[in-house]
Amino acid sequence: MVMYRECLKYKGPEKVYCLIDAIKRDYRSGRIDRQTAKRRLVYLVALNRANGWMSEESLKRLVASALEDLGIEVKRGELGRYMRRREAVAVTV
Repeated sequence: MVMYRECLKYKGPEKVYCLIDAIKRDYRSGRIDRQTAKRRLVYLVALNRANGWMSEESLKRLVASALEDLGIEVKRGELGRYMRRREAVAVTV
């Protein structure tokens, strides 16, 4: 998530919190639409797997909570499906 340069200085869980907050901020301010916010939040699962910022279960709970906070619905199992699809193309941040 290079577009969130303010998060580059963080490592580990702090980076995850920074990225989630930045995505939520962009959605609430209207810079990104609902679908883009959903994709970026779900993509964090794959990025986390590639970078090992925090446990996968903790991150999934954080992402699910952020999606719920923004009023974005995720179908059951969708986080896992996106993770498997994206992990092959995960890019380190």
